[in-house]
Amino acid sequence: MVALLVGMAIAAIWMTAALPAWRQQAQRQREDDLIFRGEQYARAIYLYQQKNRGAYPPSIDVLVSGHYLRKKWKDPITNADFVPLGNGVSLPGTNQPAGSAPPAGSSQGPGRSGQQGNQGAAQTPGITGVRSSSTGTSIKIYQQQQQYNLWPFDARLAQLRMSRQMPQQGQPGRQGGNDRGGPGGAPGRGPQQGGPGGLTPARGGGLDRPAPPTGPGGPPGGRTGGS
Repeated sequence: MVALLVGMAIAAIWMTAALPAWRQQAQRQREDDLIFRGEQYARAIYLYQQKNRGAYPPSIDVLVSGHYLRKKWKDPITNADFVPLGNGVSLPGTNQPAGSAPPAGSSQGPGRSGQQGNQGAAQTPGITGVRSSSTGTSIKIYQQQQQYNLWPFDARLAQLRMSRQMPQQGQPGRQGGNDRGGPGGAPGRGPQQGGPGGLTPARGGGLDRPAPPTGPGGPPGGRTGGS
């Protein structure tokens, strides 16, 4: 009986010590799910733009019905719907309107300046991204933000991320290393026979003697091939 009580006490102490680590691991898993689901929304909005001449989707349901998004993901932090952002919609928990400033950690895209791109995003109706409604502090730092409702999941960031991945999918062929030469490669080593004046390059880097002509008459002087 005493041994059983001692074992139960040790197990309770071990569980009490392991509980904070378990809670932290569970929070990290929810944050990973938040990043995955938020980026799925951002990617779906960008793909919708590609198919509709740059127009933003009017609702999340349009993305699901158009098969740009597999399903309407829930926010894993709050277990509620993501907060859509668009023209005149404020960031959850802040007074900053969406599109008035670029999300932290993002860079300007090619072409026009970042200010012109932000003005165009603010003036175009439709959903430009989603956010979590939680104002809690995260363990991870995503796009230089450590507050869930400030983690940016925007179509512009998805475009930048996908444009960086495209060159890795189809690298250009290696230049050089083509002995015979060819389109797109470095010049080859040149022909192995038929140098200037009918001379053939020797293995040592010099030029051999002229190659004997061949024909019906055989080698000049009536010599045989063994001489």
